[in-house]
Amino acid sequence: MKTLTTYIVIFLICISCSGNIFADSRSENTADLSTTYLNPKRDPGHRPKSPAKIYLVCQYSIGHISLSFPDDATYMDVSLNDETGPVWIGTISRTNPETEIPSLLGEYTIICQTDQNQIFEGTLNFN
Repeated sequence: MKTLTTYIVIFLICISCSGNIFADSRSENTADLSTTYLNPKRDPGHRPKSPAKIYLVCQYSIGHISLSFPDDATYMDVSLNDETGPVWIGTISRTNPETEIPSLLGEYTIICQTDQNQIFEGTLNFN
Protein backbone atom coordinates (compact mmCIF):
# COMPACT_ATOMS: atom_id res chain seq x y z
CA MET A 1 0.00 0.00 0.00
CA LYS A 2 2.89 2.31 0.78
CA THR A 3 4.38 1.88 -2.71
CA LEU A 4 1.00 2.66 -4.33
CA THR A 5 0.76 5.89 -2.33
CA THR A 6 4.32 6.78 -3.31
CA TYR A 7 3.56 6.25 -7.01
CA ILE A 8 0.42 8.36 -6.78
CA VAL A 9 2.32 11.22 -5.09
CA ILE A 10 5.09 11.08 -7.71
CA PHE A 11 2.51 11.03 -10.51
CA LEU A 12 0.70 14.08 -9.10
CA ILE A 13 3.95 16.00 -8.71
CA CYS A 14 4.91 15.24 -12.33
CA ILE A 15 1.52 16.41 -13.62
CA SER A 16 1.65 19.65 -11.66
CA CYS A 17 5.17 20.43 -12.90
CA SER A 18 4.44 19.63 -16.55
CA GLY A 19 1.40 21.93 -16.57
CA ASN A 20 3.60 24.85 -15.51
CA ILE A 21 6.18 24.07 -18.18
CA PHE A 22 3.61 23.94 -20.99
CA ALA A 23 1.85 27.10 -19.80
CA ASP A 24 5.16 28.99 -19.78
CA SER A 25 6.14 27.90 -23.29
CA ARG A 26 2.75 28.97 -24.74
CA SER A 27 2.89 32.39 -23.09
CA GLU A 28 6.38 33.05 -24.50
CA ASN A 29 5.20 32.34 -28.06
CA THR A 30 2.17 34.62 -27.87
CA ALA A 31 4.02 37.47 -26.15
CA ASP A 32 5.90 38.31 -29.36
CA LEU A 33 2.81 38.39 -31.59
CA SER A 34 1.19 41.63 -32.69
CA THR A 35 -2.31 41.76 -34.14
CA THR A 36 -3.78 44.06 -36.75
CA TYR A 37 -6.99 44.07 -38.78
CA LEU A 38 -6.96 44.24 -42.57
CA ASN A 39 -9.91 46.09 -44.08
CA PRO A 40 -11.26 45.83 -47.63
CA LYS A 41 -9.50 48.18 -50.01
CA ARG A 42 -11.82 50.92 -51.23
CA ASP A 43 -11.70 52.81 -54.51
CA PRO A 44 -10.25 56.30 -53.98
CA GLY A 45 -13.24 57.93 -55.75
CA HIS A 46 -15.83 56.57 -53.34
CA ARG A 47 -16.98 58.53 -50.34
CA PRO A 48 -16.32 57.08 -46.89
CA LYS A 49 -18.95 54.61 -45.74
CA SER A 50 -19.68 52.79 -42.54
CA PRO A 51 -16.84 50.69 -41.09
CA ALA A 52 -16.13 47.43 -42.89
CA LYS A 53 -18.10 44.42 -41.71
CA ILE A 54 -15.62 42.04 -43.30
CA TYR A 55 -11.99 42.11 -42.21
CA LEU A 56 -9.03 39.79 -41.80
CA VAL A 57 -7.12 39.24 -38.57
CA CYS A 58 -3.37 39.31 -39.05
CA GLN A 59 -1.01 38.11 -36.33
CA TYR A 60 2.64 38.76 -36.94
CA SER A 61 6.07 38.88 -35.42
CA ILE A 62 9.53 39.34 -36.86
CA GLY A 63 9.95 36.56 -39.42
CA HIS A 64 6.40 35.18 -39.20
CA ILE A 65 2.86 36.06 -40.31
CA SER A 66 -0.53 34.38 -39.87
CA LEU A 67 -3.84 35.45 -41.45
CA SER A 68 -7.50 34.57 -41.00
CA PHE A 69 -9.47 33.76 -44.15
CA PRO A 70 -12.83 34.98 -45.44
CA ASP A 71 -15.42 32.20 -45.65
CA ASP A 72 -15.33 31.87 -49.44
CA ALA A 73 -11.55 32.07 -50.02
CA THR A 74 -9.17 29.12 -50.36
CA TYR A 75 -5.91 30.99 -50.94
CA MET A 76 -4.50 34.53 -50.84
CA ASP A 77 -1.68 36.34 -52.57
CA VAL A 78 0.10 38.42 -49.93
CA SER A 79 2.42 41.36 -50.50
CA LEU A 80 4.45 43.29 -47.91
CA ASN A 81 5.42 46.75 -49.16
CA ASP A 82 7.49 49.65 -47.91
CA GLU A 83 7.54 53.14 -49.41
CA THR A 84 9.65 51.96 -52.37
CA GLY A 85 7.60 48.89 -53.34
CA PRO A 86 7.20 45.20 -52.53
CA VAL A 87 9.73 43.63 -50.15
CA TRP A 88 8.05 40.21 -49.97
CA ILE A 89 5.39 38.44 -52.04
CA GLY A 90 3.91 35.04 -51.30
CA THR A 91 0.80 32.87 -51.34
CA ILE A 92 -0.90 31.27 -48.34
CA SER A 93 -3.75 28.79 -48.26
CA ARG A 94 -6.64 28.06 -45.93
CA THR A 95 -4.98 24.75 -44.96
CA ASN A 96 -1.75 26.54 -43.99
CA PRO A 97 -2.66 30.16 -43.16
CA GLU A 98 0.78 31.13 -41.91
CA THR A 99 4.21 31.54 -43.41
CA GLU A 100 7.72 32.67 -42.71
CA ILE A 101 8.71 36.12 -43.98
CA PRO A 102 12.03 37.96 -44.01
CA SER A 103 13.09 39.65 -40.77
CA LEU A 104 11.81 43.19 -41.19
CA LEU A 105 11.95 46.29 -39.01
CA GLY A 106 9.73 49.35 -39.33
CA GLU A 107 6.32 49.99 -40.86
CA TYR A 108 5.04 48.04 -43.86
CA THR A 109 1.78 47.91 -45.79
CA ILE A 110 0.27 44.47 -46.28
CA ILE A 111 -2.02 43.79 -49.23
CA CYS A 112 -3.92 40.50 -49.55
CA GLN A 113 -5.88 39.45 -52.62
CA THR A 114 -8.11 36.38 -52.30
CA ASP A 115 -8.92 33.92 -55.04
CA GLN A 116 -12.35 35.64 -55.12
CA ASN A 117 -10.61 38.97 -56.01
CA GLN A 118 -11.30 40.58 -52.66
CA ILE A 119 -8.49 42.93 -51.68
CA PHE A 120 -7.63 43.71 -48.05
CA GLU A 121 -4.95 46.04 -46.74
CA GLY A 122 -3.48 47.18 -43.48
CA THR A 123 -0.31 48.30 -41.76
CA LEU A 124 2.21 46.15 -39.91
CA ASN A 125 4.68 47.70 -37.51
CA PHE A 126 7.69 45.49 -36.76
CA ASN A 127 9.63 46.68 -33.72
